[in-house]
Amino acid sequence: MASKISFDRKFIFVHISKVAGVSIANAITKYCYQVSIINKIAWRLHLPFVGAERKLDRLLYHRWGHAYASELKEFLGEEEYNKFFKFAFVRNPFDRELSDYLYILGKPSHYLHKTANSLIFEDFLKWRIENDLILQSHFVYDRNGSCLVDEIGHYENLIDDFKKILSKLNIEAELPHKNQSSRSKKDSKNAKLLKYYNSKAIDILTTGYSDDFKNFGYDLEPPI
Repeated sequence: MASKISFDRKFIFVHISKVAGVSIANAITKYCYQVSIINKIAWRLHLPFVGAERKLDRLLYHRWGHAYASELKEFLGEEEYNKFFKFAFVRNPFDRELSDYLYILGKPSHYLHKTANSLIFEDFLKWRIENDLILQSHFVYDRNGSCLVDEIGHYENLIDDFKKILSKLNIEAELPHKNQSSRSKKDSKNAKLLKYYNSKAIDILTTGYSDDFKNFGYDLEPPI
């Protein structure tokens, strides 16, 4: 699922991976520009994009559908980009990186599966920082440290933050129903954090992902 742009409603959703982006994109898709079916197929088959809007389609599907705000700004031009309301959602790096690691382990077709499967979590974090680091900050900040979006919601407050953004956009949308976390689910999440985040892993993550902790206001300890 790609980042979303609405030319009619003048908004852009910058889709950061592992932050409920698919649910958000599905909820607002009826208001948004649609990548052509042909180019969706072309993307899956690694073929050239075609048609008058091929450059936009290619951009929206760049990096597995996760275009940076800076790339969208460059494509539209600063004057046009500033006419849009831009938003994104972020997630606590402790949760996000562990979620991503477990997702990669469970998906043999993922390009990092062999790497993740051969390393314990703390070593995978270190490898990724050295070889494949993509911060959440990269999606919404430019190289000069300027934030390029108007609103940043938090995964931990997903429903309420999404409603606030809908109000600003003056549109109606609904996320898939999600039950409040039960005690057992919270205990399971905490057990996973305790299992994977020893002192070494905490130090590796907070050092390598320091910009995300600073930019989005997360504590430097696992959210247990």
